Amino acid sequence: MVDTAPTNPRSKAPKPVPEPRDAPPDPHRKIVYLMVFRTGIITVLFGVVVGVLLLSARPLHLATRHSQTIFTLIIAAYACSLFYAALFNRIGHKERFYAIQVGVDVVLVSALVHLTGGVSSIYTFLFGLLIVQATIVFYSRGALVTTVAVNLMFVVVAVGGWVRFIPPVAQQPTLPWMASVQELVQYLILNLGGQICIAILAAFLADQIRTADRRVLEQRLTIRDMVRLNENVVQSLQTGLITVDRAGLIMSANQAASRLLGRTQNQMSALTLPDVLPRIRMPPLEEESQRFRTTLAPASDGDAPTPVEVRISPLWDRAQQSSGSLVLLEDLTEISSMEDRVKRAERLAALGRLAAGIAHEIRNPLASVSGCLELLQAGPDYAEEDQRLMGIAVREVERLASLVTNLLEYARPRPLMCMELDLLELAREVASACAQDPSFAQISVEITGPEEAGECLVHVDAAQLRQVLWNLYRNAAEAVAISATEEADEDRPTDGDQDAPKGTIEVDVGRLDHGDSPGVQVTVTDPGPGIPAEDQEHIFEPFFTTRDGGTGLGLAIVHRIMEDHEGTIEVQSPVPEGTGTRFILHFPDRQK
Repeated sequence: MVDTAPTNPRSKAPKPVPEPRDAPPDPHRKIVYLMVFRTGIITVLFGVVVGVLLLSARPLHLATRHSQTIFTLIIAAYACSLFYAALFNRIGHKERFYAIQVGVDVVLVSALVHLTGGVSSIYTFLFGLLIVQATIVFYSRGALVTTVAVNLMFVVVAVGGWVRFIPPVAQQPTLPWMASVQELVQYLILNLGGQICIAILAAFLADQIRTADRRVLEQRLTIRDMVRLNENVVQSLQTGLITVDRAGLIMSANQAASRLLGRTQNQMSALTLPDVLPRIRMPPLEEESQRFRTTLAPASDGDAPTPVEVRISPLWDRAQQSSGSLVLLEDLTEISSMEDRVKRAERLAALGRLAAGIAHEIRNPLASVSGCLELLQAGPDYAEEDQRLMGIAVREVERLASLVTNLLEYARPRPLMCMELDLLELAREVASACAQDPSFAQISVEITGPEEAGECLVHVDAAQLRQVLWNLYRNAAEAVAISATEEADEDRPTDGDQDAPKGTIEVDVGRLDHGDSPGVQVTVTDPGPGIPAEDQEHIFEPFFTTRDGGTGLGLAIVHRIMEDHEGTIEVQSPVPEGTGTRFILHFPDRQK
């Protein structure tokens, strides 16, 4: 880790996202509640019946047939409740099972009404409760069916008892036919009208409740989907996201944060923020967002430190009080690499402009010097030693002129003459030309690529791409020669091995269809000693060279040509397979 420093101005923290409620209740739970309510009504009814009998003119005598019948009816109701509870979890169609319960209750209530006076019974209100219970479960349909059944049973019990069609129980204190015709009609109209009104009101309220339940369920499902989407988005973010409470304990962390910090999400949940970011100073919870830049330690020994930007913002609860902090970790590896490439490009552009100016000023006087030397060399009055010295001067002037020409070629490139060609065939053509060069006499160039023709088509300037491949092949050959020379100094080979190749340059040409930028890629790999790490960031700069007699313009020209073709060039040294150097050329498909 390194010390951190605030960079950008503070910004206001985002508002919290509302938390979802619990899952919707079980639709069969209301049947359970109604069964419990039914048992409570039976218990209250039992107490009322006992109280009425105790306060009546006739004392409670369980020996009478009437008392025995009423208590038998209550015990039967309790037994039904126990029976329903025992079978509830075993029944698949619980709505049908509850419809049977309502039907049984209609019969029990009708019997109780008959035993307590028929049309004048004080327990006729229980019919209304049955209508409400059925409506809660079956809505309008249940209200209609139950109302018809209740009214029909009430009329049968009231009229049948009044006309003595349904006989009373022995010693029954209130007989159904004791009511007058006027009372019979009055009670029938009041009870039937009241039950119908209760059914209409209950059906209306039940429909409203059903509509509200449906809307609530839709809202809960929507919230649940939004929560899942939010979780998926958070986990899919390439930016690390950590939430901490007021004490600094980590409450959650997404996969990107776990990857950057080299810990699993379970490990993160048991730690505090200072445990994973010890050099980060947490701002007070009341402060607004702050931004820092720091470097994370590598997750393993072979990895490099990761530059990140840390943004800390307060979290707000429903009461708009700070409940913790939100920490964002932005991986700046690609950005840092782009910044380095931009700085290098700016530096190369400045050097190019300077080199172009110098080369232009040198070229004309150099031509004059060369012409004068040639005239002097043609004179007959010079000694042999003078002729030799002037020959050396002419060769050096020619070498300097070649250097100036290369410098002008780098600083003032020719316009591209692009055409479609097969990069694999071009690589083989350049390799065949290299085989005629004496510097490749003991070095072989092996080229691999797809067997099908036309797989590696690119739209490029053929002459400039030949120059790119020639420079890379030549640099690779020089690296192989240096490596072979070092090995020969350590263990000089026998005479039979003098004609053996000093090494092999591997060239691979192929198409890349995956990644953000598909296209054609060329790799040139040599088994040489490699490039030191401190020199790799300078190898594409003009005049930078590690070889005696080198101009330092070869790779600079290669880099400039790749930029002109909107391609990229990268270097790996050493290569992942071992020692050596690999140059990777990439031509994206957008050039076609």
